[in-house]
Amino acid sequence: MRKKYELFGGLPEVAAEYIWSVARRVGNTRRVRREVVQELCDHFRDALRDCTDEAARAERAKALIEQFGDVKTLGRLIRRGKKRCRPLWRKTLARGFQAVGVLFMVYIALTAWIWTASPTPSIDYFADFLAHARPKMPPDQNAWLLYEKARKLYVDPLEELKDIALRANEYQDKRFEELTAEQQAGLRKWIADNEPAWRQMEEGARKPYFWIGYSYEKDQAMIELRLPSLSHLRSLAKMGFWQTSIAANEGRTQDALNYSLVVAKVGRHCQACRGTLIEQLVGMAISGYACENITLTAASPNITASQLADVQRQMEAMYANGYPEINIYIEQLTFLDIVQRSFTEGGPGGGRLIPKTLLPLVGGSEDEAVADIRLVLGTLYFAGRDENVALGSEYYERMQTVLVRTPYEIKTQNLWRWHDDFIDRYVITKTPRYPLISIIAPSLQLAGVLAFEQKAKHEGTIAVLALRRWRLVKGSYPESLGDLVEAGYLNAVPDDPFGPGSLTYARRGEGFILYSLGRDCEDDGGRRTTKAMRKLNNIADRVIWPLRSEK
Repeated sequence: MRKKYELFGGLPEVAAEYIWSVARRVGNTRRVRREVVQELCDHFRDALRDCTDEAARAERAKALIEQFGDVKTLGRLIRRGKKRCRPLWRKTLARGFQAVGVLFMVYIALTAWIWTASPTPSIDYFADFLAHARPKMPPDQNAWLLYEKARKLYVDPLEELKDIALRANEYQDKRFEELTAEQQAGLRKWIADNEPAWRQMEEGARKPYFWIGYSYEKDQAMIELRLPSLSHLRSLAKMGFWQTSIAANEGRTQDALNYSLVVAKVGRHCQACRGTLIEQLVGMAISGYACENITLTAASPNITASQLADVQRQMEAMYANGYPEINIYIEQLTFLDIVQRSFTEGGPGGGRLIPKTLLPLVGGSEDEAVADIRLVLGTLYFAGRDENVALGSEYYERMQTVLVRTPYEIKTQNLWRWHDDFIDRYVITKTPRYPLISIIAPSLQLAGVLAFEQKAKHEGTIAVLALRRWRLVKGSYPESLGDLVEAGYLNAVPDDPFGPGSLTYARRGEGFILYSLGRDCEDDGGRRTTKAMRKLNNIADRVIWPLRSEK
């Protein structure tokens, strides 16, 4: 205490103790405390200058202390005064640091609030999926059980043959007879190795319906449904092309037609199963292979009118209830399930978005979601659960409505304008409030186009069968498709979904041409789409007949 008393330049101990206590109450920086001590010391020295007696100095110091008031009040007043006297830049800087501190604390609290949030899925959309898609028929009538056996028996071709064996389609440049002897031997071995798998697929094709046995666990998200691979069905369907080609080349016309019909029935199963979009697209591809195979066989010089009539009847019966339309109901259920697993339930807007569930959808992690300040703060800005459900449902319902319209109607009536406006408003925007819509909402226009291309190919193939039969009976081709209908060779003139009327038919010399206008919905005179054009998505006319190999 004596040392402290000496530091205050001989002031009475009671004054030194008071000044020291006040300075401590002022707080702030060490420099400010020194200033306060110096100012109070000077004030006490001035008051005690003419007083030499120690006792008198102490009494006068006590009187001054009573005038100043208690330590706590004086310290607070001095602290406020010092703050008011600060330079403007210091005040601004101090307030800035305070604001940053407050914002940081708010961010920490907001992050903790968001991190602890969790979704509460309450709707079993998989049950809705089953109710929508699964036929109510005995399990032994399900073709998938046999297709699954075919998958286990399937054998891939040799590596050096894959490029040939698995690319058999309408752009195939070579037929079996044009391959080298080594390639022919390799394809025959591949076909022989897969005879057990083909028999299983052939038996499955006779079943009345097709339903994939999905692997599903309780509380599993729809997006995580494990869809069994369908690649073996496509590979076996492509193998059917080579079986058809070999049989037709060897004069076994009926075998060639039988192979093609098996492939056609497998494609119909996948198309009409009311399952996922992937299943439907695989079905379209397989049905396309079948139509190409049948058209190839119809060109055989050994085919008879009765064979043509029989395969035509079977092709017409496959879609007796109408050609399957694209159905995206399962995709809509998947979106709604994602929403319920990405939002909280209840509260403003029906629930708030949980960033840790959003980022994994684009390949991120939960930790990154919480660390991303844009997502954390965006939670307060993003649209609520109810609005996302309503907007997503509107998107899928309107998309479904347009997908079943023909490409020609879509083009001439500009039916995709709403989709462009939707994307501009909710996806391509500087202030996106619907990140889930931006990520999940797919572009499905091409699926509809593919469906109508396959529909035109299927109906065109039936027309080719009727035309070839007419020629075998009457010696030449008719003047119009209407002649086939009038004579009972065809049920109806096939419409062209890419044009305003029917498929385009014209006699050319001793032959004929039959084609759809293609994706541009313009008549290019039967100009066939080349590989190079297809790579650029520049589709001219879709020629169904003549075959490439026909001179």
